Amino acid sequence: MKKITMTLIATVLLLASCKDRDTNGQDLADYKTTTTTTYTGDEDLTDKDYNNVIPKKTYTQNEGQEMATVMKENVSISDKNEANIQNFTAYGELINEVHNLSISPDVRDKMSNERAQKAFKTFLNDMPDYLKTRWIRKEVTDVQNAMRSLQNAIDNNKTDRYIKKQINRVSDEIEDLNNEIVDTRLRLDNNKEYDYQLYRNFVNNVMFNDAYIVSIKDFKDYDVVNEDRENLEKASNKGKMPYASTLIYDFNMMVSKMPEYLKIDDVMDAVEDVQKEMKEYQKEMNNPEIEMNEHLENIEEIDEALYDLNKELLKARKDFDEDRRDAIEEYIEDLNG
Repeated sequence: MKKITMTLIATVLLLASCKDRDTNGQDLADYKTTTTTTYTGDEDLTDKDYNNVIPKKTYTQNEGQEMATVMKENVSISDKNEANIQNFTAYGELINEVHNLSISPDVRDKMSNERAQKAFKTFLNDMPDYLKTRWIRKEVTDVQNAMRSLQNAIDNNKTDRYIKKQINRVSDEIEDLNNEIVDTRLRLDNNKEYDYQLYRNFVNNVMFNDAYIVSIKDFKDYDVVNEDRENLEKASNKGKMPYASTLIYDFNMMVSKMPEYLKIDDVMDAVEDVQKEMKEYQKEMNNPEIEMNEHLENIEEIDEALYDLNKELLKARKDFDEDRRDAIEEYIEDLNG
């Protein structure tokens, strides 16, 4: 239920040319740049690890101003809210290959998957420094995790339905990456107005830590849901279903008590997505014809939807921060962040 839909048309691409946690031992070094820390475990990268996907650099005020100028010269925004990036062909190729992957009638299309994975590696290696703000780097980490979950799903012979959902997850993360590039570029024009009064309660109550995990003041129901999610993740496969039931109950209680300031469109869209995944799990939970592996896939999809909810809260907190700074200073801070 995205507000911004990426329409992938060949002419646009020509302009642009200028949590599945089952393991298979794939080495994340495949995606590294020359200075990136190599990951050899099977766990998803967390928000704390995003600096290792694209190592950050530190820029002086003059260097940061030069980077902002380069970004303004090279990144343009189409009428469809798509980022067109000159002199960075890999971005357009990544968008194109993920689009081809998403429309392939065969979810196990090896060729399409390999091309998308290769396009992402090229994107990482060629990514210009002016794009490497902390928020864009975080979106790249999310793309990487989605790509890896898709590869794991294929390698571990997951159901077609589950693989298709992982493909959709990759597409969604690519869309989020595009949107963050667009937002970063627009902020440099300093022409975006913020209704600080409307979001004052949001800014005063929604916080996030160094791992980009959101917490909400005086709303313990949200903390309970996060605890349930953590307990569910730690449980053995055989023991997950009781924890899932508790999570669903507590989540619905949380939604019924949500403060009005949290009920902004994108957050509520994410809430609806969580509820959709929970209803699908409940619908199949007592069906004797559904195998345990499919129940576990549904639980994984609930977890991914909850991650997206945290992400939307984080985005809203960032976008409507009361203490806005000069656009260039903010950009430099994000480059160094």
